[in-house]
Amino acid sequence: MGFGKRAVREEERQRTLARAKMDLCDVFMLFKKQEQTWRVSFTKPLGQGPLPRVCHFADPDKIRSLYERFGAQRMLEDRAAFEHALTLGRGVVMLSLGREQYSKLLRRD
Repeated sequence: MGFGKRAVREEERQRTLARAKMDLCDVFMLFKKQEQTWRVSFTKPLGQGPLPRVCHFADPDKIRSLYERFGAQRMLEDRAAFEHALTLGRGVVMLSLGREQYSKLLRRD
């Protein structure tokens, strides 16, 4: 078994342990640059539909900080893919949110 496969299995094991401790919810964060602002929306996994909260940011650093705080996959290649998506102006990443953060996405305000 190669090093990459071991790292992926270890990451999955750590995520499973953390999920059992904190009861995390996975959501996809979709981001796209529109003129001078970044539009960020959230969807449930497996095509279960969008969440009502939509955010607009002037700076991609806000999106980067969300990824750094809640990103489900933080291996080097995941981080490189995320940075590439920011340079392209659009992308999708998976976030692991606690119940409190997830409930905030369910509100429109």
